[in-house]
Amino acid sequence: MYSLKCNHCGHANALKSEYVTFCASCSKKMANNYSDWKLRNPAGDFASYCEAVGVTANEAAGGKSVKKKRFYWDRRKVVIGVAAILVSSIAGLLVERSVKMFGGKVPEEWMTREWKPFSTPRGIAEFLIPIELKSFTLPFPPEAAQFLAWAESCQSDSSMPIQVLASELEYRPEVQVSLQGGADGGINAARNKPGISDFDYEEVDVEISGQKAIRQSGKYRVRLFQRCFFRSIYILKEQHLVQVVVIYAAKDAVAEKVAERIINSVKLKNI
Repeated sequence: MYSLKCNHCGHANALKSEYVTFCASCSKKMANNYSDWKLRNPAGDFASYCEAVGVTANEAAGGKSVKKKRFYWDRRKVVIGVAAILVSSIAGLLVERSVKMFGGKVPEEWMTREWKPFSTPRGIAEFLIPIELKSFTLPFPPEAAQFLAWAESCQSDSSMPIQVLASELEYRPEVQVSLQGGADGGINAARNKPGISDFDYEEVDVEISGQKAIRQSGKYRVRLFQRCFFRSIYILKEQHLVQVVVIYAAKDAVAEKVAERIINSVKLKNI
């Protein structure tokens, strides 16, 4: 049996299952536990993990290593994992806010009022919008932070009959970024969120400000009966990923026009 050597006290903890996270001797969380390793190596299973990071009884006692370790480091899949974590938090907001949206429709005058350009928190992207957005902290597990230089988000007020969320992040230089990986991770996180069902979407490759982008549109049900539509865009430039999402209640023709206009106006600024 393999063991995980504690990076704090050196105790060898038997890897009886993937849930060995805290040291049995000092009770501290160990580095390179299975959940952290799985984030970096989505393709690997528990057996692969044990081979890669575990130590044998001989090694734990101070003997020489007699095994060849295998490492599963797929940077494209790392991006999928990090993006999924980020957008999973947004998916939680979709459930909460989709419920609040019901009870009012977008006023017709939104289409004729002044639409002002809004710059994302770090000024990477810009789009037109008829309402105000405010910055907020999007929570995600600390283990995802090792792949990011920073991540910031902004959102509309939860009382609005249409919801707009924009996020931008910069990956660390050593991470190979995948646009499709980010888009796939976002969709998978959203449709697998508890409370969301009948999730369906389509996507198309587009070009925005000379950069590759992915545009998505779809629909889903919240808690089995409330139907919502969404529009989203992902844009990648070097290590920067920008995402803009608009969600609105079904059968709201004005909201659909507003959402389409917002997404169509998204562009990158000089970065």
